[in-house]
Order: sequence, then C-alpha cells, then structure tokens
Amino acid sequence: MKLSQDDLAALSGATFTSSYRFEPEFDATDRQYKTRRSLLMELCANKNIVHLGCVDHNIDMIEKKYQRGKWLHKDLVGTANRCLGIDLNQTGLDYIKNKYGMEDLVCCNIIEQDCKEILSSEWDYFLIPEVLEHQDNPTWFLSSIKEKYQQQVSQFVITVPNAFDLGLRSLLMKNQEAINSDHRFWFTPYTLAKVLYQAGFRSITLRLCRNGVIKKQAVFKNYTLGKYPFLRNNIIAIAS
Repeated sequence: MKLSQDDLAALSGATFTSSYRFEPEFDATDRQYKTRRSLLMELCANKNIVHLGCVDHNIDMIEKKYQRGKWLHKDLVGTANRCLGIDLNQTGLDYIKNKYGMEDLVCCNIIEQDCKEILSSEWDYFLIPEVLEHQDNPTWFLSSIKEKYQQQVSQFVITVPNAFDLGLRSLLMKNQEAINSDHRFWFTPYTLAKVLYQAGFRSITLRLCRNGVIKKQAVFKNYTLGKYPFLRNNIIAIAS
C-alpha cells in the first residue's frame, strides 16, 4: 500500500482538514488475502531479526499457541537466519529456554537499558508485533526504540489489530466491543501511519492481512476481504 504526497503532507501536519480521505494506492500484493504469519515468515526468511515481545503475555498463551501451531516466535526461529527474542518476562523466557531449548533470548527493558545483544550486531528487521496497542504512549515508545537502535537496524516491522475489522461488525450492532483487556488503542491504517511518522519514520509501507487462519470454506468472507483490504483484521507496517 503506497502513500501519496497528499498523505505524507497530512501525516506531517503540513496540511490539515477535519475530513481527510485516506485513499492509498493498492497494488497486486495488497489484493492478496494472506495471514500475518505467512507474510512475516516470507519477510524474515534467512534474515537476521529481533523479535520484541516474544513471550506472548504468559506461559499458558505460549502453550496454547504452540499446540495450535500458531506460536509466532517458534515460526520466526525456524525461518530466520537468526532470531533474537526480547521480553520483560524472565519467567516466560526461562520457560522457553527449558521447554523448547531456545537460547537466543534476552530479558531487557530496551528503552531504559542499552540492549548490548541488539547493539553488537546488524539486523535486517526489528519486529514489534502486537505490542504497540499495549503501550500508554505509542509515539514515544517507537521514537525511543528508533533513536536507540536505528543504526543497527535496516527496517522496523510493526503489526497491530485493525479497528476496521469486518469481524467486529456483528458485535458492534449489539453495542458490544470484543477486545484484549490490556489494549489501550485501536489503530487504523492512517492512524498507525500517523504515529510512525510522528515517531520519526519517513519510509512507511502498509499491508493489511489476517491475524489468524484463513478458512477455505468461508468463500464469501474471503472474497469480501480480498476485494476490500481495509476490512481485514490486522495491519503490518514496514518503516525506516
């Protein structure tokens, strides 16, 4: 998904309107309805990457995702040349090391501390998947990471839930909201781009995808989400 000069002017604050129409240019890849997992796997194949938030909340969630074949960190370790896992949860990191034999893990607050494991190497991608919506100040969070580690990283990859998710519509009609109870924000393609731009990123590419499994039998849903990317439930941003 390409951003136009008008989009960049709006993102930077050079222009202002209370009714801006964000209509990015879609290419053939944007029309492909793929999962977040498959896109990240394609992107990170044979690359050196940092994976922030590798514990996935807690040990129970790791086990549930592992049993269902949906644990992202395991997939990334299997496809990347090197995958360095970073998290604040020492208990979870110890569990991963002992249960699954993964050693390339660091417990670190990468903003308050200098993470020597990141600073001592060069990285193709710094992944921040499903983390930003948990932060009290997303712009500050991203700008702090960028300022500290940008010399070691070629590109940053951020994924977030999409507020325009088609699957939310039926609950909204019942005056209900389905949300992770730790989330602070809902993002749209434009508001994610705005946060990234304000955090200091200037090259921003967006992709909309499916966080979860695409069921072949859901023919009408898949057709709709293939035709209307804005209704997919996840956004991927690649920024530098």
